[in-house]
Amino acid sequence: MNRPETIELAEVPEAKLLNDYDEKVVDLAVDIATKAPLVAVLLCTRNGDRFLEEQMDSIYAQDHSNVTVWASDDGSEDDTNLILEKYQSLKEKDRFSIQRGPLKGFVANFLSLACQPDIQADYFAYADQDDIWQPDKLSRAISALGDISNDTPAVYCSRTRIVGEIGCHFGFLPFV
Repeated sequence: MNRPETIELAEVPEAKLLNDYDEKVVDLAVDIATKAPLVAVLLCTRNGDRFLEEQMDSIYAQDHSNVTVWASDDGSEDDTNLILEKYQSLKEKDRFSIQRGPLKGFVANFLSLACQPDIQADYFAYADQDDIWQPDKLSRAISALGDISNDTPAVYCSRTRIVGEIGCHFGFLPFV
């Protein structure tokens, strides 16, 4: 297989594969080259091995790919940590971090990530282990927040679709 030694980003079509290069690598290079905002995904887990792979796949299927994942496991006794390590092994070292949670429940677990000063990003996205994100979740959030001044605190929330374990759609969580 003949591959070019270097690739100019101008030659990389955003929606096509270049030779046999992985599409996500090309997407990430385009995001970084165009200074796409960095999103830190804060993922908290505990005994979530039944759902975690589908959530991880939905995070990495985002149309916005300049993402780092910060996972905090709060004492899982199932295969959750093995799944996290599998996904970590597929990413660059600075793109996926696994932490030991505080072992004080999900609120303390999320706070332990949110308060870490070494997690630097333009945006933060909170992820539960049993979520399944729509492919444009992050790009919609960035678009909605993009016009707000950096010195103005802002939160983006999306509608929660209720889905059963086998994928049946039951409706949406009501607004309260």
